[in-house]
Amino acid sequence: MNPKLFAQLRPRQPVAALVEALGSDWRPPPPQDQGCLWGPNHCCLARIDVQQRLGLLGFYRAFPGAFHFEGLRLGMSMAAALAHRPGLRHVLLPAEQQLALVEYRDQTTAGDHLRVRFFRRELVGLELECPGLSYPGAELATAATGQPQA
Repeated sequence: MNPKLFAQLRPRQPVAALVEALGSDWRPPPPQDQGCLWGPNHCCLARIDVQQRLGLLGFYRAFPGAFHFEGLRLGMSMAAALAHRPGLRHVLLPAEQQLALVEYRDQTTAGDHLRVRFFRRELVGLELECPGLSYPGAELATAATGQPQA
């Protein structure tokens, strides 16, 4: 994987950009993973929609390098992140996660959803997602659970 290329990916780009960024780590996601593909050491995540576009990109604590995403950087303090993006709004997580993680959300100028997660006031996860896309296998999850899957 080329971390610099992966860090430059954004929702709506063609899957070819992901293939280039992952290099020899590229593997098409199996149907049961609904378009999700983890990068090496689970440091990043990409979700591919049914039209072969990037729908979601995730960057997590183990992501190599000190890249900025929407002005935020993995490892930065919660105070610095909130100062830089005053539009971030706190979201209550399920009770079992509240002790470990704090989540904030915002919307980018491109209209993407931004989810930022902190652990002990340190930014440990950041996800960008284009709303309204359809993902492979989502119809299987809907049939199994009775609930539509994003």
